[in-house]
Amino acid sequence: MNDLIAFLDAATEAARRAAAVLESWRRKFQVKEKGRFDLVTDADVASQQAIQAYLSATFPDHAFLGEEEGASKSRPGPDAPPTWIVDPIDGTTNYVHDYPFYCISIGLQIAGEMVVGVVYDPPHQEMFAASKGGGAWLNCE
Repeated sequence: MNDLIAFLDAATEAARRAAAVLESWRRKFQVKEKGRFDLVTDADVASQQAIQAYLSATFPDHAFLGEEEGASKSRPGPDAPPTWIVDPIDGTTNYVHDYPFYCISIGLQIAGEMVVGVVYDPPHQEMFAASKGGGAWLNCE
C-alpha cells in the first residue's frame, strides 16, 4: 500500500509539472495533424517529456507509454515492468482553441492491472486521483 501512495504522489506531481508546461506554451505552440481530426501540438510533446522525465527519474526501473511518442501504443502485458501510461493533453482540440475542457491523464499498470490513476484538469485546478484499494479523491493532498 505504501508503494501505491508513493506512485500516486508521483503521478500527481508529474501532472502538475505537465500543467505548468502547458501554461508556458499557451500562446506559442504549433499545431500539426496526426490524422484526420487528430491534432498534436508542441505543447503535447513538451508536456509528455516533462511527465516522462519526472517519472523516469523517480522510478528508473519503470517503463513509459505515452500517446505522443509514436511507438506502439499497445498496452503492456502482465509480464511487463510497471508501466506509466500517459496522455499529456486529453482534449488537444479544446486546448488549441482555448476552450477550458482538457486534462492530463496518467495511469500506472503493474502486472497487467491498473493500480494508480490521475486526471488533472488545469483550467479548473481539479485533480482526480485514485489507487487500487485506496479510494478515489478530488483535490485531496
